[in-house]
Formats: sequence, C-alpha cells, structure tokens
Amino acid sequence: MVLCEGDPLSYCGDHVTALRELVRVLEPGGALVASVDNRAAALRWLEENEGIAAAEELLASGFVIPPAAPAGIRFPVHAFTPEELRGLFEQAGLDVLRIIGKPVVAHRLACARSTDPQTQRRLLELELRYCDDPVFYPWGGHLEIVGRKR
Repeated sequence: MVLCEGDPLSYCGDHVTALRELVRVLEPGGALVASVDNRAAALRWLEENEGIAAAEELLASGFVIPPAAPAGIRFPVHAFTPEELRGLFEQAGLDVLRIIGKPVVAHRLACARSTDPQTQRRLLELELRYCDDPVFYPWGGHLEIVGRKR
C-alpha cells in the first residue's frame, strides 16, 4: 500500500511522473490512496484577490498560484477534478475503487468546533453519508482517491 496524503500530487510540479513512480513501487493488487486539492474548491482561493484571468487559468488547466501563499513560496499548485483524477489513475494502471470529497459537510458548520461527543458523532455520520456523493464533491476542499494496481 502507498499513502500519498497531504496533497503531494498537487504540489510536486509534475503529478503525472509522480503518480507513475508511486504506481511503479506497488505490487500488482496493491492499493494507492491519495488526496489532492479540489479544483472546484480552489476557486475560493481566488474570491477576493484575483481577477477573471486567474479563474480562467485554474478552470482550464487546474493550475493556480494561491494568493495567500507567502511571497517566498509562491508556486503553481495543481487542483484536480474528479474526472481528471480518475483518468490519471486509470492511465497509470490502477482500477479506481473510490473517490470522495473531504470534508464536504463538517467544515461548513459552526457546530464542527463543538467538543460534544454526540455532536461530533453526528457530524461524522453526515460526512460519511455524503462524501461519496458526486453532488457533494465540489464542497470538499480535497478529493481522495483509492486505486488498486492491475
């Protein structure tokens, strides 16, 4: 199994080569779990500071330089669509088992800051109920994908 969490495919600069290397080290039947930045959610990065050209570039190519990044570490980040991510995994020799948005519900609710165990349990139940639903993918700041090597 290979875990690729924390969005390294979004930040590495060449996600196709990086994914190819992750798949190369997997044995047949091995699983790859990866999280990436979500293109729909990345539009929020551009809400206040950037113009239409930055939004057009993000939507067309997936690349954006987050305006909130400190000046010394500003570099293009690749934000994925679920379809693009699925295609990359399939082209790399993986069967896609699951794609989810994460998180899709809890981060939008003030009660997510609650320390009440029952509230936290209910939030988790909502998250698990809706994270698989493609309608809610755009709500997630990230996408997570699981693939199995053929």
